[in-house]
Amino acid sequence: MLADSLRFSLELEGFSARLCDEISLFSSLAATERPGCLVLDQDVFDHMVEGKSDRLLAETSVPVVLLVEGTTRRLLERANAASIAKIVEKPLLGEILVEAVRDVIDAGSLGLTVNRKKSRSFSPPPPPT
Repeated sequence: MLADSLRFSLELEGFSARLCDEISLFSSLAATERPGCLVLDQDVFDHMVEGKSDRLLAETSVPVVLLVEGTTRRLLERANAASIAKIVEKPLLGEILVEAVRDVIDAGSLGLTVNRKKSRSFSPPPPPT
């Protein structure tokens, strides 16, 4: 399972990581020790948008790293509205996820706002048709 692999990788880097489902997500966020962050998959985020619970992400003080298959203008607008701290595109090559997690945790512990641009440089999405 990808989530277990990501958890294992983050733990190898010295982070404390735990898995949660959509039901336990917000109670887990409330109990998160600071500094911390949430790594959220695009499928879960899309489900949250459909259920109108994405606004809860904007209200939490825990920064969010969003893992996506690819970016579109619509996804970027939704991520910005939900106050997503960083977007990381899959496949996860090298240390990109670990770097994103470190960035948002470091910024959060300093009280800074994380740059919401993508973690890597990708060409912009095509204009809507």
